[in-house]
Amino acid sequence: MSDVRNNVPAEQGKNAIDGKIDGNRWVAVGEGAHWIEIDLDKVSLIHGVCITTGNSQGWSQSGYEAKQFEFQAWNGSGWTTLASDTQNAQCTYTGHFLPFRTNRVRLVTHGDTRLIEIEVFEKIMN
Repeated sequence: MSDVRNNVPAEQGKNAIDGKIDGNRWVAVGEGAHWIEIDLDKVSLIHGVCITTGNSQGWSQSGYEAKQFEFQAWNGSGWTTLASDTQNAQCTYTGHFLPFRTNRVRLVTHGDTRLIEIEVFEKIMN
């Protein structure tokens, strides 16, 4: 985990990358942008993302989706948006995009967010 901007100390960013679909989650509340940045530990060729949101019991239910977000990757000098939505109504959002080589990604959300898990899909590089 490289960087996190949220305002709920008990609901840390590490919960969103622990591989568990349960009550552990990252929570950000209030107006404005919130983000979670993930260091992939190596340059990877990524091609998709799965974002799972929900309540404290790990349930994906209406009212907990990330309605407005951008999934971005670091291009060496700035952030490139690879997937985004302004009216998402899914608690589990899966997006695919052209393969992109990066070592860092981030999810930027707007407004209240309850992120249970984020999974980045990687292509094997030869």
